[in-house]
Amino acid sequence: MNDSYGYGRDRGDRAPDGRGYAGRQDHPSRYSERPGGRPQSNYDDALESVQRHSVVNGTVLHEDEDGGIIVQINGARFEGKVSETELRQLPLEMQADLREEGHTCEFFVRRTPARNSSADEPMYYDLTITGLWREEDWRLAEDALRSGDVFPAVPTKYNKGGLLVRFGRMLEGFVPISHIWNFPSFREPEQREEALNRWVNEGEEMPVKVIEVTREKRKLVLSNKEAVLDRNREDKAALFETLQVGDVVEGTVRNIRDFGAFVDIGGVEGLLHISEIDWDLVRHPSDYLQEGQVLEVKVLHIDREKGRVKLSRKALAPTPWKTVPERYNVGQVVWVDITKKKDFGAFAKLEPGVEGLIHVSEVAPKAERNPMVTINEGDRLEVEIIRIDAANQRIGLSRARVLNASSGWSASGEFEDDYDDYNDY
Repeated sequence: MNDSYGYGRDRGDRAPDGRGYAGRQDHPSRYSERPGGRPQSNYDDALESVQRHSVVNGTVLHEDEDGGIIVQINGARFEGKVSETELRQLPLEMQADLREEGHTCEFFVRRTPARNSSADEPMYYDLTITGLWREEDWRLAEDALRSGDVFPAVPTKYNKGGLLVRFGRMLEGFVPISHIWNFPSFREPEQREEALNRWVNEGEEMPVKVIEVTREKRKLVLSNKEAVLDRNREDKAALFETLQVGDVVEGTVRNIRDFGAFVDIGGVEGLLHISEIDWDLVRHPSDYLQEGQVLEVKVLHIDREKGRVKLSRKALAPTPWKTVPERYNVGQVVWVDITKKKDFGAFAKLEPGVEGLIHVSEVAPKAERNPMVTINEGDRLEVEIIRIDAANQRIGLSRARVLNASSGWSASGEFEDDYDDYNDY
């Protein structure tokens, strides 16, 4: 048995005299010509025993003068013929097998003998192997449509509407642009064709699933997008079964927004909020991240019902607040950069990842009626540290006390320890 080409092989049905199929003679005319003197109805019955586009078993009798082969079809009155053109489309090893007398396998009936053929002219069924493969491919496509299975395919060609991929042995499936996962939107047709051409030239496999089969129109439509979404759903379900808060996982940045970035951690896209990107102030995620970047993140929260995950990148870096008490003291005067103004005061950066609050009452001397107009975002100022709460990552600062000290004014008064304003940052 040789299954390398998908056809069966059985050399055990030869007649004892070695002339071919048991009980048959190898003379073609005995089985090829219309039986003379027989009623037309018998002829019709003989044709009806083998239908067009059916699959039949046959035994090779001999080669014909045109380079093809003559086949005895099991249970049929007439013989079949495989043309030399058809044979040339097959692998060399298979051609050699089919030219061997007594070889048996399955054939596809492309056409039945013509009813108006001359009585003196041999009548053959037009047989093909590639037609058998094509039939198998259509059945495979129909099965894939029913099952929704995802399988790999390699783009071989493209047109303005999408990609063509090999399906089975003989068919080509069409993947429309609208069904290519993450295919960019181009204004110019030339850019779109260039992108499609890259798919073909790179020759990389893409997952696809069958979404339409219309055999009579020879139409086979596939979707890469649906296949990716299906796999993502499967991967997501599997990941949620094992993912735990505190896990450190590798992910890929898929989408950057003003409020953060979405990171694919293996079928699940988690949110890396802007506040969790770095200990330093992040004005926009694109300053620290780019789409396609691979990075490690820590899982902060999992909502299994809604399918949401919160991630952190800065949680994997040492917090600068841990050593703040070692580097800063109450009463110490330091330089800071104003990062943000609010009605209740201003936030100021002492170093990357460490910010303090200058409460509105500590922005300027008490005599100043509108202290917030005296500072702006981006200003670099001298301030005095008046409170340190490293455990809660908060530092109280005063600009007024520095100004009072330099001008000889008295202190502006007691500092209002309203750390709740941090929550509004």
